[in-house]
Amino acid sequence: PDIGCQEFSDSDGDGIPDAVEIAAGLDPLDALDASGDMDGDGLTNLSEYLNGTNPGSSDTDNDGIADNLELAQGYDPLSYTQIIYVNPSRPDDTGDGLSENTAKKTLAGAFLADSSPCFETVLMLMPGTYSGESNRNFTLEESDIKIRSTQGAATTVIDLGGTARFIHLRNGLRESLLEGLTIRNGSADYGSAIHLDNTKAVVRACIFADNHASQRGALFAKDETITLVDCLFKHNRGDRGGALALAGSCSATVGNSSFLGNDAASSGGALYLYDTS
Repeated sequence: PDIGCQEFSDSDGDGIPDAVEIAAGLDPLDALDASGDMDGDGLTNLSEYLNGTNPGSSDTDNDGIADNLELAQGYDPLSYTQIIYVNPSRPDDTGDGLSENTAKKTLAGAFLADSSPCFETVLMLMPGTYSGESNRNFTLEESDIKIRSTQGAATTVIDLGGTARFIHLRNGLRESLLEGLTIRNGSADYGSAIHLDNTKAVVRACIFADNHASQRGALFAKDETITLVDCLFKHNRGDRGGALALAGSCSATVGNSSFLGNDAASSGGALYLYDTS
């Protein structure tokens, strides 16, 4: 039904509708309060409105992470963010994963600890080498998983042992993130390290090394938008696209990334595009 144009009246022209200002305790006749920060979280009241967060609460979703920090980390300030820590030096997966001291040992254990599909889940990987069956060959459907390291790709290695890919993400509901990981020695058909299928994703500061695809790409993406930033692809092999292969309606943005010594048996040692932009 028509809710009426009064819902979107902005008497002071500050970019925040009157109804929102009144509900938040702001003055709909004072344009200066748009640049204020009612809850002291580092976001202006106008930014809060544009991001859908509550200008009267520094933690809109009550997950213990302030709104400004969630936005800076690429998290959703409107969805409860659950951080699960993983440390390969732990003796087993009996920890709850909710702190560094109680971290899970394996990625499989961390995925099992993801307690609600309604949460935004972040796997926070501590330094070390993640290898073996419990750290590879994952397939997630309708997920928006974020996998990050605490200290960067140089010290956080996922070694796939030449037997499988790391992860296949399908039909993502929101944007996924992989950041600060070295993924090496993967083996699969499409995407020897990572396969993204109809999943929007950001891959940042990752190293892809010595992965072998029988078909296409250490990283294969199809039918969505991906962003690669500060990544290194080296010594990956495939039939078409040794390093990166894009297909379907996939649209990619690649920034400040390097491709070194990648090889393809057919075409596109660094990059292979098929019916994409």
